[in-house]
Amino acid sequence: MNLPRRAGQKGQVPREPNPPSVTTLVACDLDGTLLDEARRIPPANRAAIAAARARGVAFVLCTGRPPRAARAYWQDLGLTELVIAYNGAVIWDMAADVARWEAPIDAHLLAAAIACARACAPGAVLSVEAMDHWWTDRIVARRPDAGFNSPPDGEGPVERFAEGRPAHKLLFRMEADAEWAQLTARLPAGLQATRNRAGLVEVQSALAGKAAAVSRLAPACAVLALGDDANDIDMLRWAGDSAAPGSASAVARAAARRIVADHNVGAVADALRTAGLVD
Repeated sequence: MNLPRRAGQKGQVPREPNPPSVTTLVACDLDGTLLDEARRIPPANRAAIAAARARGVAFVLCTGRPPRAARAYWQDLGLTELVIAYNGAVIWDMAADVARWEAPIDAHLLAAAIACARACAPGAVLSVEAMDHWWTDRIVARRPDAGFNSPPDGEGPVERFAEGRPAHKLLFRMEADAEWAQLTARLPAGLQATRNRAGLVEVQSALAGKAAAVSRLAPACAVLALGDDANDIDMLRWAGDSAAPGSASAVARAAARRIVADHNVGAVADALRTAGLVD
């Protein structure tokens, strides 16, 4: 697939003169959607994905995770499709282990974002992700699932590692609503931020986003989008069809066109079935 290497102006979405009227691509979030609470793929989801792909429907993982933390699931499902990582800041070719398209935060904006985060969330541990590498102020905790146990490329004040280089995501935790309101008010132009139910804040280029990335692969009318939290809202609203698990956040359920089963009991299988993509 030939993709432009970098994002263009915000809002530019490729259009087809006569777009298809049936779903040809499923864009699916990982945590809280494809995966259950133990971060495993429920058997019903696995079977439904295989059946949909056998009918020619592409299945694209669309996650806030870095590529390394999505690879095990991509391999487990036997996928060959590109992967959308970093909440749509990168379209990653797992087979070649390279980015095919990206919307990074420019170096000067990254420095401004870090300064803004320091001011609005004093004491927060900041991490920076770029091209499947990461740097962090300090390691706080390791997640048990694959990909999150890799050691950082650097540990210490992220300003040292971020100086003069672009990145795909700045992330940290922010529990207080007042801090979040301050951050969104002070965030420099050219950046966007989301905060999920666990208080994880992800700052990215305004050119990034799951909808922006998926639009490089298929027109909206051909896409079924599946997601459960704040970083999925743009994709859920943009896609021709969309569904959120019953266990999703209120904002994701409001953005989706329909609600399907809980993520612990096969939300993806239910979504594919009710969309008519599998029996």
